[in-house]
Amino acid sequence: MKKFRKIFAVLIFMFLALCGSIAGTEVSAVTSGDFEHMVMYGNQASIMKYLGNEENVVIPSEIDGMKVTTLRGGTAHKEYYVEVHGIFEDSPNVKSVTIPDTVTRIEDSAFIKSSGLASIKIPVSVTYIGYGAFAFCDSLTDIDVDENNENYSSVDGDLMKEIRLWQYPTGRQGNYVVSDSIKVIEDKSFSGCKGLTSINIHSGIAGIVENAFVGCENLTDVYYAGSERQWKEMKSHITYREVNLFGDDTVIHYQLPDDNTNTITVILVISSIVCVGAVTAVLILSKKKNKKNE
Repeated sequence: MKKFRKIFAVLIFMFLALCGSIAGTEVSAVTSGDFEHMVMYGNQASIMKYLGNEENVVIPSEIDGMKVTTLRGGTAHKEYYVEVHGIFEDSPNVKSVTIPDTVTRIEDSAFIKSSGLASIKIPVSVTYIGYGAFAFCDSLTDIDVDENNENYSSVDGDLMKEIRLWQYPTGRQGNYVVSDSIKVIEDKSFSGCKGLTSINIHSGIAGIVENAFVGCENLTDVYYAGSERQWKEMKSHITYREVNLFGDDTVIHYQLPDDNTNTITVILVISSIVCVGAVTAVLILSKKKNKKNE
């Protein structure tokens, strides 16, 4: 019986080990040079934290013999939430980062709070960029994407995914005008943009995701080209509950009324003018005709 239990225990251990191998379970973080990384399945590495003090950082394509395929940052599990740490969050002097073409994924919040980062270029190899990957980057004014990247693009320095504004450079200041080509403002796309003071949104926008403007503490005015009714209908396409997309001090200015009262009034006024003009013309012609008959 004891022998059977030992054999059974060994089999269970082997099964769990096999399952962990197949699932690609990650192991603990490892420090190598200026980087802290996670060893992943398939002999791949995921960068978690930068430990150096250089201004211009080049992320290696290979670390400890493993291909660097993911930029992810770090997480710390608290009692009621998960705390996220950006790769360069504790390195405010980092101004530029070169991403190798081995990287395919930039996870959610990977570069969050990279306060010194001024610009970034996304290589052709990247197929996934998580929400808020560049949120709260106080100096970031330009996000460039390799023109051959099939998943993302850069339009005037904004990170785009097809018709969706994926990330606005959060170091910019002043007003922003949403172009007609943008149909959706994505989750955390403006997060931490403290310099944004006003935004113009066209009436053709299909949706604004709930957390798009988190941390935009100086955003005071939103100019929407449609009516309040159109605004509410647009919001209902994204969420089924009432949410405040902006801060309590932000005022939404609707450029159109909710009904056609003004339009009807204008039409009636014009019609009245036309009618009065027509009647006046008839009277004048009648007077001229009478004079000729005399």
